[in-house]
Amino acid sequence: MPSLNRAATLIVASALVLSIPSVVSAQAIAPSTPSYRLEVGQQLRYRYEAEFQYQRNGATGTQTAKGIWDLWVLAKNDDQSWTIAFVQELQLFQKEGLEQYEGPKQSDVMRFELYPDGRLATGRENLSGLDPRMVFPALPLGAEPVWADVQPSQTLRYRRLDSDAGPWTAECVHEGLIHDAILKIVVSKFEFAPGNDRVERVTSDVTLGFGSNGKGTSTITYESTTKHPPEVILPHLRDASGYFSVVDELRSALRAANYGLPNWEATLAQGSKSIAALVSSTTTAPYADKIRNLQSQYEAQKQPVSQQQEHRKKFIGQPGPTWTRKDFANKERTSDEFKGKVTVLAFWNRANNWSIRMLPGIKTLAQAYADRPVRFVSMNNDRFRVDADFVLDRAQLPFETIGAAGVSELYGARVYPVIVILAADGTVANFHEGYTEHLFGDVRRDLDGLLTAATKQPTSKPTSAPK
Repeated sequence: MPSLNRAATLIVASALVLSIPSVVSAQAIAPSTPSYRLEVGQQLRYRYEAEFQYQRNGATGTQTAKGIWDLWVLAKNDDQSWTIAFVQELQLFQKEGLEQYEGPKQSDVMRFELYPDGRLATGRENLSGLDPRMVFPALPLGAEPVWADVQPSQTLRYRRLDSDAGPWTAECVHEGLIHDAILKIVVSKFEFAPGNDRVERVTSDVTLGFGSNGKGTSTITYESTTKHPPEVILPHLRDASGYFSVVDELRSALRAANYGLPNWEATLAQGSKSIAALVSSTTTAPYADKIRNLQSQYEAQKQPVSQQQEHRKKFIGQPGPTWTRKDFANKERTSDEFKGKVTVLAFWNRANNWSIRMLPGIKTLAQAYADRPVRFVSMNNDRFRVDADFVLDRAQLPFETIGAAGVSELYGARVYPVIVILAADGTVANFHEGYTEHLFGDVRRDLDGLLTAATKQPTSKPTSAPK
């Protein structure tokens, strides 16, 4: 049943839209507007249920998900926000024809800061797959009937449904390139508790029109609030802080090792020491299990580091590969054209969600370097041109696109999305695989380094005319 297992992770819980920290402004809240009122030590529990009926490759099936969401209020910060741990326990089920799949129970955690007026603290990009906005929706700044929460990867558009009397009710439509690319429509309805201080129930309707076509619904229902004493919440805060801190450390260590950064061996070894210390000191669920699993994953990922470095050495600093492809104006293009300027090749396709997520960021990057000698090129490897055109019509990239099937592999890349950086002489300066929170920062450092080095190169002086 491995195929069903993979498919289950792609569709079920479609209402769990990946989100990025919010940028809703802070202003005074009108008396009729909801306001979140939390206390340190609270554990808010919600029950999550979802069902999705789909058609894919001529087959029909049903996917369901059942889980528990716990929101732990761990601390009250000086800026009046709360630090909250979002803990999810989820199990996936799937039936397709005569085949059935029952997945294991899985846990996931994330941490965020929430303000009473509904803002989420700005900061790092949330790549966990858990969305705080599904239980803490953005709130209007006053009595407006419509408002929006604008995020880098999507926009959540809200409108109030209720009258002035009774608990608050609002509807939210999820918009953005990620949704457009797979024809995904998510409409969520939030029903607040009588005190308008928390969400009581969330129902979402989900439609997909690309890949696994189908429709589904999800329901998030408030169950209880438990107030824990300090002797319970303080160990939870300690273990949550330790877990998220070591996750950052291990990611940085693996990144340093894969890129061969200075002192990577010592950094990698320190990561092993840090996770080992946490394994012995962590006692609360789900962090004890998460940290043990993290330790196993980290040690396994350390093993192929030398092979990864050797693989990258075969390409970085070497002349770029030779290839010929047609651009989307049907003009033949060759790799030899990309000399004379620093060049960014951004590889993507419609079916890869992380590729689609990359496009707005690469567009912003191109705009930031518009007055610098840097060329940006969109490299698409969709099988059908219509899929690429569908995305490009919505992305409105300010640079050309080339049909690039099979080209990213020539640069050594094996995981999408891919960004390849070429020096002005055509050599491969670097390549980045996959989507991480460091992606665009790393690309900026590559570009700035190449541009700075170019300005320091000595220029030849004209020979004096003979006397």
